[in-house]
Amino acid sequence: MSGRILKFVVVLAAALIAGAAVAEETSHGGLVIKDAWARATIGQGKTGAVYFSIANRGGKADRLLAVETPVAKRADLHAHLVEGGIMKMRPVAEIEVAGRGTATLEPGAGHVMLMGLNGPLVEGARFTMTLVFESAGRVEIPVSVAGATAMRPAGHGGSGQGHGGMHHGSSKQ
Repeated sequence: MSGRILKFVVVLAAALIAGAAVAEETSHGGLVIKDAWARATIGQGKTGAVYFSIANRGGKADRLLAVETPVAKRADLHAHLVEGGIMKMRPVAEIEVAGRGTATLEPGAGHVMLMGLNGPLVEGARFTMTLVFESAGRVEIPVSVAGATAMRPAGHGGSGQGHGGMHHGSSKQ
């Protein structure tokens, strides 16, 4: 391998590694979608979950109505609810993002459930997902695949332990 090609490969690898640790965000209108990630699947698992946050910088609420992705036959919005002291996962029709607020989908809380995966979600891989909002329309976002036991996206430090609860805030962004 020539010196120029080797140098190019080293620079490219360094850029890819550095980029993987940077929080990703996609802006569309007044919405900012950040840190979309999924857990790697184990074995031949046919389901997966995706997590991210949506900040609404506008004054008017918007609703996430649907999700589409080429990696699964179906993608549904889900929430965890406590019924009779037992936590259960249930599909929801929408997720509201208040004006000047944030909706956070995280482990143990709201998430996008991927059903009928076309193949395993492999740690380090990436795929696209399209979010369909009532007002903002269609927004395509990148999703990074973290380890099978991750509690937060890769590159975000800490112990990896999250806390439950889908957050719908009205905090100023």
